Order: sequence, then structure tokens, then C-alpha cells
Amino acid sequence: MCRVIAIANDKAGVGKTTTTHELAEAFARRGVRARVINADPMQAPDLIEFEMSEADTESKWGHFRSVADSMRDECDVILIDCPSSLGMLTSSALAAADEVVIPVRCECKATEGLARLLNQIKTVKATRNPALKINGILLTMADERLRLTVVVYAELKAMFGDKLFETVIRRGHLEDYDVLASEIGALL
Repeated sequence: MCRVIAIANDKAGVGKTTTTHELAEAFARRGVRARVINADPMQAPDLIEFEMSEADTESKWGHFRSVADSMRDECDVILIDCPSSLGMLTSSALAAADEVVIPVRCECKATEGLARLLNQIKTVKATRNPALKINGILLTMADERLRLTVVVYAELKAMFGDKLFETVIRRGHLEDYDVLASEIGALL
């Protein structure tokens, strides 16, 4: 069965795109057939037109589900790179996903804005996709030499408990995604 995982956070610069692509490559190295759906209009400008179009709301809600459904037979996991906003594109991606991974950059005020995303996940789950679940919170761009990393990790652990991935993506250590793929892949 193919899993669809949205990589989402409404903050820019937290590592959504890097996480999406590095995870896809890490899965591929493990023999897991992975595909990526780009839902970020910064990388696919035609999506801006889609979000702003007069198309009916139902077709917008179902857009990424249709795209994912067309790929399900040819892969084991589909990763959706969400935009840095909580608009229709993110809502459509969450409606298509089985689960969501939330990258959080290791910085002061790292958890700022997470409440908005968690509320959107809750709304999508209640109205469009009751099976949607949070797979995990991923700390990115960490520097183990800095006390800030320990503080942010502890703050996230207190807020999310076992939903915080054990794997931490260190700044400049893309091989950490192989460990994360193993952590996520254990569920495949």
C-alpha cells in the first residue's frame, strides 16, 4: 500500500523542500519507490494560478488526491512538498495525505506558528480527511555544538512527546535523512 506524506509548515526556511527531496532519495537508496509532488508555488508558478483560479472549491480540494491516486500503483511512498502558507494548496495536500511530517527549524521561537498548522490539520481531518495523522515533528538545521539545539529539542519534546522524531537533521549533514528514512520506513 502506498503512503502519502505531506511535508508541511507555514514558515519558510524550515527545510520542507530539502526534507522532501532528501527523504525521497534516502527511500530510493533503501529500495523504496518514492515520488515527489510539488505543491509549492515558489517552485511551480502554475500553482499560483490554480490557487487563484475560479475553479470550484471541490476540484481544488481534490487536486492533489487525484495526482497522488494516479501515482499509487507505481510507488511505495509519495511525498508532497507543501508551500509556506496555509492556503488552499496546503489544505488540498493535507486532504490527499495519509500523514504529515512537520519540519521545525532549530532557532529561537521555533514553535511560533505551529498552532496555526495544527489547527489546519485538525480542520482538514474533521472535514475532508479523517484518516490524516501527524507522523512526526522533525527538528532541522540543528547544530549540536549550540545549547539552542538542546533547548529547542526539549521544548518540542515537552509539546509533542513521542511525536518528535528521534532523528535530528544537523546543519550540513544530509546523511541524517537516511536515518530519518529508516525511522519513517519502519512503518512501511
